[in-house]
Amino acid sequence: MDAGDWWTQVTGAVSQPVATWISVGLLALTAVGAVVIVLSARASRRMAAAVAGIAWAAAVMSWWTVRAVEGDVLVCGALALAVTAFWLVDRGIPGNRRRPLWFKVFAVAMVLLAVVSLVIAVNAAPHA
Repeated sequence: MDAGDWWTQVTGAVSQPVATWISVGLLALTAVGAVVIVLSARASRRMAAAVAGIAWAAAVMSWWTVRAVEGDVLVCGALALAVTAFWLVDRGIPGNRRRPLWFKVFAVAMVLLAVVSLVIAVNAAPHA
């Protein structure tokens, strides 16, 4: 075994669990953030962009850890798209108007997607 193979094995063995747990942590933040921005219009105006950014970071980290076998990459990507769409649509609703019913249904579906994504990520994470 040459030095390059050894380095690849060591760095792959060390970085994969760390990246996986970072992805799970980012997904937890995204799930909590999704619930907060759905429940509060004021919080949505202030935090939705940050939650969308965290969701995209979680999607990239889950792709980087190559957990596509469990379907986590697709669910994380869908969650990132859903949170971004929620943020963009919610910005267009005037502050003195209520959210329409279709948007509330979308918000509930987004929260359910966040919970499912978190459960899949935790189940796919390596257990120490």
